[in-house]
Amino acid sequence: MVFYYDNGFLNVHIDQPQIASADRAMIAIDEGPLYRVGSIAIEGQLKFPRREVESQLTMRSGQPFRGSTLQLNALALEDFYSDWRRVRVEDHVLCAIVRDARGTPGSFTEKRTGVSL
Repeated sequence: MVFYYDNGFLNVHIDQPQIASADRAMIAIDEGPLYRVGSIAIEGQLKFPRREVESQLTMRSGQPFRGSTLQLNALALEDFYSDWRRVRVEDHVLCAIVRDARGTPGSFTEKRTGVSL
């Protein structure tokens, strides 16, 4: 399931294997809709120019949503700010707004204890 989640299929459903014969099993997979990244915004009081902060992000609007890319972007922002010693350590939440092929909004949240911007 991790493969599907990390390739934009956040509603995937994988059934239990069904034994068709002694040498054959079948697994039904419903991928559900493909989710894409919606808008990306950096908000709050920034200590650096917005473009400089945004340049740390590799996630782009319209790309299939990848949870691993969200995590890497969160780490990139943490590294960027920690390099300049402009951070406070506390809980923070990074949330990406995603949309499926029909434009239905959803969200994926990364909550961690670490560096708050």
